[in-house]
Amino acid sequence: MNDNHRPQPSTPTDAGESKELRFIPVSSHLAALKWLRHLYCHEYGRTRPLSLHLMGEAGMGKSRILKHYHALHQGRLRDPSGFHPLHVILVEAPDDGDCRRLCEGLIRECLPSFEPGRRFRHVEMCVEVLIRSGVRQVLIDEAGNLLHAGRVRQQQTLAVLKRLTNCGLTLCIATTENMRNVLAADEQLHSRFRPLLLPRFQESEEFRVLLAGIDAQQLGPSHLDSQRFVRWFLANGYCTTGAIEKLIYNASLRATGQGNTALTLELLQEAMADPLPPATRGERR
Repeated sequence: MNDNHRPQPSTPTDAGESKELRFIPVSSHLAALKWLRHLYCHEYGRTRPLSLHLMGEAGMGKSRILKHYHALHQGRLRDPSGFHPLHVILVEAPDDGDCRRLCEGLIRECLPSFEPGRRFRHVEMCVEVLIRSGVRQVLIDEAGNLLHAGRVRQQQTLAVLKRLTNCGLTLCIATTENMRNVLAADEQLHSRFRPLLLPRFQESEEFRVLLAGIDAQQLGPSHLDSQRFVRWFLANGYCTTGAIEKLIYNASLRATGQGNTALTLELLQEAMADPLPPATRGERR
């Protein structure tokens, strides 16, 4: 995996079209990618391999990290026997934290047309399908949903995670910090997960890299990484990737509606304070 990711200039889109920004190589996100790759290369197949617990509050970019890493492992060639191993799969934990639904989701990543029967032995089949599909690493986004289940179902799901690591697979669960205490209560699981926290942004080179990466994907340069923008974002509480992106998107709609491509502090202030959605070119508010 090449760590020298560089954001490329964005191609113009319609003013009302929202698009997800590409991965931006800030240092904390690169650290997560390097840990995932290390686990993939050096922990898979070991007895009780180490896994990763990626933590951060909502909007810190956990999902984008997992999607980017997952995309890097797509399109691999078949082996000499003609078998096409999946190697890395990505699922989102079910909203209700149900263990059975989690297993079904993992199986469908390998067998898209899978439909469980009444007497579906979900844990045993899940393990068998993952191993037969050549899976080395399982990424579980929104794993904090496991906290939505009752205590008994929580324990069942944690037992599944333990079972997968017992088979030599490495995992990555992405959650808020609330999940830390749940893992800490299980001595075996706690020892198998390496915590990695994505902290809120502060005035730093990392924050400027993030803003420069977002700026490079806009229709026109605004120099968002300049000191005046950096301090404005932090002074107004914009310290997470998600919050910053939403604000910039709304400000960009306002700029486009006025026939501009560059953002200004005035536009950001308007996008932050205005309770109404932005009017694009040709629309009335």
